[in-house]
Amino acid sequence: MPRIRSKKLWQYLFDAGVLNGSEADILKAKAEYRKKYKREWKQNRLIPKKELRPTFTLKEYQMVRFKAQTLKLTATAFLKEVTLASIEGKQIIYNKEELLKILQLISMSIIAFGNNEHRFIITEQLYEAEKLLLEYVKQNDC
Repeated sequence: MPRIRSKKLWQYLFDAGVLNGSEADILKAKAEYRKKYKREWKQNRLIPKKELRPTFTLKEYQMVRFKAQTLKLTATAFLKEVTLASIEGKQIIYNKEELLKILQLISMSIIAFGNNEHRFIITEQLYEAEKLLLEYVKQNDC
């Protein structure tokens, strides 16, 4: 018979009636106990969640859904993001990839300027960054 150190495990095996059984029965019951223990541990570790259900008029819902679609989000994800940002006093940055591309173009221009590269390359990169930034501003009503 395998050695059992845990009092809770021993009690579980005793209640299951496998202590006097075969080693295979004990190992099977131990595996079941471990699964049960892990499941209970996970449930105890979960952060409690609360569901909110705001209601909107059809017109309000259409506006929310449209804005969420333009940002490639679900309406629920959009509302959650906007609400949490408002509470935390943060600004929401939509289309972050586009802004990062603009930043990359500007950084490349600064590096090229520092390396005394051709003004034509720097000018092209800055024009591209400006164009992308203007599009971003128009799309996001900044």
